[in-house]
Amino acid sequence: MVWCAASGKTGRNGRSASIGATMFWLVCPALNNFLARLERHGAVRRISEIHRANPHLLAAHEASHAVYERRCEELLSSEPGKWEFFHSHFVRPTEAERRRYGNAAVAQPQDVKCLHALCAAALGGAPNPVGCIAIEYTKYISEQLFKPDGEDAVKQPHLDDIETFARFMVQWEPKVWTEAPRVSGHELCRSAARVILALEGHAPRLRKKHRKN
Repeated sequence: MVWCAASGKTGRNGRSASIGATMFWLVCPALNNFLARLERHGAVRRISEIHRANPHLLAAHEASHAVYERRCEELLSSEPGKWEFFHSHFVRPTEAERRRYGNAAVAQPQDVKCLHALCAAALGGAPNPVGCIAIEYTKYISEQLFKPDGEDAVKQPHLDDIETFARFMVQWEPKVWTEAPRVSGHELCRSAARVILALEGHAPRLRKKHRKN
């Protein structure tokens, strides 16, 4: 479900890797596809708008960066030099413009980028409001598309409309995000796969990723 690696993307065609501040990567193709669908509909822009209108949600988003850094320290401190490298490059860099926040590695604490990174962090033990909301929304859409007895419900394409997502988000209680999502990877992948099948009519498409551990 989540891959933990202390480096970022590798280049294509054998080019060298670039070390980055992103620790957690989603490996479930179904969830990756559903989050990409939300992003195509404008989720990142809409989340930023909601944050500007809801200071409590923005404050929770900004507070989650410290949670992410503590989780990185916990994981990296087991090997000499790794946490020190991470801290000096991304948490307290000599050059302020190199500071990065959260698993999405944004340059400003209020910025939002990449639902995949934020969900991966939440599932990897670094809960954050946007990641937790997206996870709960995936489960919600799955429940709405299918009846409890397993019989297919009437398809409702509007359920992943970005305004439906926005309404779901503003009802969220920020206090909930302080604990990692209580969902198994298998359950979440199954929910996401059912949603993609219902909304797109085919199994999730695999996309080639270039990563180096």
